[in-house]
Amino acid sequence: MLDRGMRSGVSTALGDGSTSITNPCLIDTPFYPISALTLTAGRSPVPFFAPLSLAIHPSYSMLTGGGGEPLGGADSSWSRSRRIIIWSSVGVIAGVLLITLFILCWAQLEYTQIGLDYSFIAQTVGKRTYFPGRYLLGLGHFFVKFPRTLQTISFSDDSDRSAPLLKSRTSDGLEVSLEISFQYLIDSTRLHDLYMKFGKDYHPTYIRLAQDLLTDAATNYTAYKLFQTPADIRERMEDVMNDVFQRQAFASVGGFQLKTVSLPPLFEQAIQETEVQKQDIKKAEAEQQRTVVTLETTVIQAQKHVEVVLQQALATAESIRLNNLASIQAYNITQLLQAMSYGELLPSLNSSVPLLLDYMKIRAVRDHPSALAVNIPT
Repeated sequence: MLDRGMRSGVSTALGDGSTSITNPCLIDTPFYPISALTLTAGRSPVPFFAPLSLAIHPSYSMLTGGGGEPLGGADSSWSRSRRIIIWSSVGVIAGVLLITLFILCWAQLEYTQIGLDYSFIAQTVGKRTYFPGRYLLGLGHFFVKFPRTLQTISFSDDSDRSAPLLKSRTSDGLEVSLEISFQYLIDSTRLHDLYMKFGKDYHPTYIRLAQDLLTDAATNYTAYKLFQTPADIRERMEDVMNDVFQRQAFASVGGFQLKTVSLPPLFEQAIQETEVQKQDIKKAEAEQQRTVVTLETTVIQAQKHVEVVLQQALATAESIRLNNLASIQAYNITQLLQAMSYGELLPSLNSSVPLLLDYMKIRAVRDHPSALAVNIPT
């Protein structure tokens, strides 16, 4: 009957009604389940948790001896089981607690972060700088984190500004507004010094320090200088900022930009008019220079043309001279050969010079290119 009642999961009265068993959570498995069991034997109910198996306790008579009273051996078995469960529970809780504590001993830095080891228990911070990664710091330790990347400070009217426009005065007393932005990078080798000097509120301190430095730097220049040479002034301001930040704020400054310089409207108008006139002067000078270059080019071209003509004339003269020399030499050779041939012919004419002259005259007439023959008296 106990077996049937426990499997049904309801309360069952046994014997004279002095003992009842309530089993709302029994699971029929080959292992020892945990059941809520209440035993009453002429006294107030005493609830406790104990393993209960139908294989070990097939009937209620094994627990009560058939008379409703728990046997001494069964009571001892229940006590031992209860102690085992209590100690097992304590062990599980201790294990979970130890795992939780072990997990809490770890800390992590993201790729864009560096940090210092801070002990909450000892209220101290270590000098070592930690870089991105996961570290076993210990219980009660965590990272004081700082950015590893460039951070921007801007003085402007934009919605994402760090502070409003810088207001200052030039060395000649005019009010000036400066729109400036720059980036800073924390020196990881001196991170402990930075934390000990500024804590975690270093960024607002950097903004105030930059305001003081830039406002003071603007007073070293005239309004005209600020308007005319902003690039030179930007370089000087960046050098001053970088020097002070490295010495006092443990950071380096870069990417300095002097975006706009706003002066009083009347002064800006006068400056603009002056610039327009300067531009006109520069334009006239450029036009004059262009004309000079054009004329000089024309002169150079004429000189080159004269040189070319002269060279061509000299070449023609030389060609004529060479042709004349060649003609003279050819004529001289021809005459020499004719004289030699006439000299060889003279003996055949009985050395008669008049006959030779007649022969030469007849040959000359014959070889003359003209088709008209004129009778020449002998």
